[in-house]
Amino acid sequence: MDKELFVYDKDGNRIGKIVPLEEDLLTRQDVMKILHVSYPTVVRMDQKGIIQRVNPPGTRTSLYRRTDIEELIKNKSGSEEEG
Repeated sequence: MDKELFVYDKDGNRIGKIVPLEEDLLTRQDVMKILHVSYPTVVRMDQKGIIQRVNPPGTRTSLYRRTDIEELIKNKSGSEEEG
């Protein structure tokens, strides 16, 4: 299993995760299209921790891992089949 690396602020609070840039990343607009939700919904999902934001070093761009979004879809469809 790969070891995850995190970024911490000076107080020791985790503020981000380091991911390889080769990973397939999506913009908020991409996530909106894939999940068929609005921009504020993507922001709320991010704030609630439902999806995890990735910020490339030196940018303020919010990106999301395609694998995380696909896993969310898979888990959602699985729970709908059970219920």
